Amino acid sequence: MEQLRRELRAAKKELAQVRHELNSKTKELRDLRNALPPIPDPEQVYKNIVNRCHDFFACTTAVTELDRRLKTLRQSDECYETRLHKLSLLEVSVEKSYIEILFIRYQLRTLFTIPALLNALGIGTSDIWRAWMERPQYNENGDPLLLRQDDLERAATDQLSQLHCYRKAIIDMRTSLMDGDRQETVNYQHYMSNAVANLQATLDAALQVMKQNGNEELTGDLCTKNMEDDTYSGEKTVSPEQVEHQRTPTPEGIRMQDQERNIQEDVDFLEKVEELEQGDDLSMQDQERNAIQENVDFVEEVEDIEQVDEVEEGQQLHEDPRDRIRRENASMRQQIETEILQLKQSCANFRQIIDELRKHPTCPPRRFGLGAIRKQGERLMRCAFCRSIGRHYSDSCIEIRSVFVRRRMIEDRGRCEECLEYCH
Repeated sequence: MEQLRRELRAAKKELAQVRHELNSKTKELRDLRNALPPIPDPEQVYKNIVNRCHDFFACTTAVTELDRRLKTLRQSDECYETRLHKLSLLEVSVEKSYIEILFIRYQLRTLFTIPALLNALGIGTSDIWRAWMERPQYNENGDPLLLRQDDLERAATDQLSQLHCYRKAIIDMRTSLMDGDRQETVNYQHYMSNAVANLQATLDAALQVMKQNGNEELTGDLCTKNMEDDTYSGEKTVSPEQVEHQRTPTPEGIRMQDQERNIQEDVDFLEKVEELEQGDDLSMQDQERNAIQENVDFVEEVEDIEQVDEVEEGQQLHEDPRDRIRRENASMRQQIETEILQLKQSCANFRQIIDELRKHPTCPPRRFGLGAIRKQGERLMRCAFCRSIGRHYSDSCIEIRSVFVRRRMIEDRGRCEECLEYCH
């Protein structure tokens, strides 16, 4: 009997403990039910899942279009600025598709957890939900639409991986474009340096020829003076054949024409150079323009002198040969001296231009390696240009170094030029 009483007391104690646990679980279940947000009805959940699946198919179509645009841009032969602008637009489209796919995947994950809650609350059953999910749905192309969560997860992972590859390809293309533009700039600088050097060598050679012509002219003056003395003394007369010989062009005159032609070619070359360097410094353009104008004025003066000589040639046939010879020698001397002065001034101008080009200051290379993020609170900071997270600050980005490209990206994305964020 005593044994039965002990067992009864133990059973009552165990029953009280079980009742306490039941009350505790009931309270927890009530709290969980109250904590749940308002859950839509099963039909609305099913419609939302189907709509998100259609949105996901539209994103996959956009990714295919991005691949086509990327291939077209690789094969494009447009100018550097146009390709760089299209590349920036393509990068924005890739980022947009990446964010859309991530958002749709998170939405689908949330929607696929609701049926289990509905079953737990007794609002629906798993059989009814399975029957709904087995209904055939089709996309815009008439193909079956992905509705299973596993298939959607795999497809989303593949699309995100493809977009990540597009990111790398865009960065590589931008680097290649910048390297190509930098190489073109270097080649143009070499071309201009060689052209200026050749021009200076041509002017030096012309100056040397003019010096030689000056020495020959001095020798000719001595011969002319002797001839005049002989004429005055009656020992020698000037025959018509000698007059005709004086009228014939001399080798010095031929060389003078060649020099004028070389100067005109230099003027044409400098005009082309001036057209290519429209974006250079204004003071340098003024100096080049003055030098070119001086050469052009000199050539025009020489042509005017030649025309006057041709007109006066007929009038000088009946003049005294001695006066004509003196006048021709004086005119030739003045012409040679004027040309020598012009060539010296041109050489001085070009030397000054070369010296100014060499004195232009150059910036030291930036130390991008010192821009790595070291503070713990900035590990999740995203670069405003290459979109990498926690690698470096925006001003130390090694993927996009060109100031022009950075400014274009900030303008295209609508960011603030001071803080690089959407502060306005």
